[in-house]
Amino acid sequence: MFGRLRGKHPKSADWFRCEGCGEIAQGDGAEAMLAVCGACGYHGPLGAQAHLDLLCDPGSFSAEGPELRPVDPLGFRGKLRYRDELKAAQKQSQLVECVLMGGARVGGKPVVVAASESAFLGGTLGAVGGESIARAFELGAAEQIPVVLVLSSAGFRRQEGVYAAAIMARMVTQLAVLRRAGATLIVIGAGHVRGAAALVGASADVFWCEPGVRVSWGAGDGHKGVGAGSVMPRSEQREQLVSLVRAIG
Repeated sequence: MFGRLRGKHPKSADWFRCEGCGEIAQGDGAEAMLAVCGACGYHGPLGAQAHLDLLCDPGSFSAEGPELRPVDPLGFRGKLRYRDELKAAQKQSQLVECVLMGGARVGGKPVVVAASESAFLGGTLGAVGGESIARAFELGAAEQIPVVLVLSSAGFRRQEGVYAAAIMARMVTQLAVLRRAGATLIVIGAGHVRGAAALVGASADVFWCEPGVRVSWGAGDGHKGVGAGSVMPRSEQREQLVSLVRAIG
């Protein structure tokens, strides 16, 4: 959301420039913690772990699938080798892959949660990211508890080719299992949502989008939001999610 300014302000404070309006603000307080500009309301990228911390009861998140690690099945090389892109993304995001998934509690109620990390190759879904979401659907169906997804994805990961496409099919299959089980699916669009991620959002019982989010089923810019009442500011998500999960029971 903000570009850090250097050499212009006291070293004791972090100052940032909003990418939405250009306003310069000090990086402290609730608005800065949520990566939301206090001047214009612009919602900047929020990391997967930070978003889970926002939504889940403190200390309740327990990661699932830590053994899953991305590989380079095709030996893909573009401007960089894919294996080098993965290493750089892991270093930048401090994550093994673009999706964090596990069990948690929201308002004291058990849920399955998964959040994608846009700083990890744009949140593109490869074999591991897609498998994590598929497992979230499996767990939600087996336990009969709500599944909450926070999605920011540029679509499927081309560097993995048919392997990424195959896991997308598994993800959609497990989504159908979740729907047949009658478990609730709640999706929050926290960044541009494209391709299979947009399909998941469209299939949700509840699909909220943060201000400015675009949803696209193809390669275009897509559409802002997905209908009346779907826009959900970050500052309201925790309260609204707690109310919804408690109402589900």
